[in-house]
Amino acid sequence: MSDLNEHVIDEAAGRGDAFVLENLLALVERHERDPEPGVPVDRLRAYAAAIDAAGGPMSEEQVEGTLDSRLVDAGTWSGGDRLYRLGDDRVGLYPASWYDRLADETYLSRYVEVILEDVDDSENAFETGGAGAGVPEDVLLTAATVIGDKDRGEAAAELEALGDEGYVVADAEQHPNARIRLTEKYFDERG
Repeated sequence: MSDLNEHVIDEAAGRGDAFVLENLLALVERHERDPEPGVPVDRLRAYAAAIDAAGGPMSEEQVEGTLDSRLVDAGTWSGGDRLYRLGDDRVGLYPASWYDRLADETYLSRYVEVILEDVDDSENAFETGGAGAGVPEDVLLTAATVIGDKDRGEAAAELEALGDEGYVVADAEQHPNARIRLTEKYFDERG
């Protein structure tokens, strides 16, 4: 297990009972930067065992139970309570189409565009976020940090700048997880 990232184990072990497989997936993808999307299932099991051994809130049994109940073979968004099979033995937070279309993308506005193109009805596609249409801010920022090469602070600053420049708008802005959508200005200037 020496090839496991100690930062991931330490951060996960220090979390409370609310730490779930999605959190582990995000941590591993952010800190390992594997060129392939997602995380191998065996690697998730190894991390879970290491976190459990460190007294943290994760076990191999939890990984297996979550994968058994929530893993889907969907190429497009199937809901926030799903995990996505990416290849033979890899799991990701998002469908393969998001990884394929966004892997080399540097602009956060393109994340909004691709995600909204993938969901049929953004008002009902996400279980989290404020009211209205758009991508919940947390989904957007997590996707940018997991799929892209941004840290969360960079992504949040870019989102704020996009709003200031009039390219995105947040519905119910007072909501801590507001829905983000593109404005006409974005599409007009994109051409």
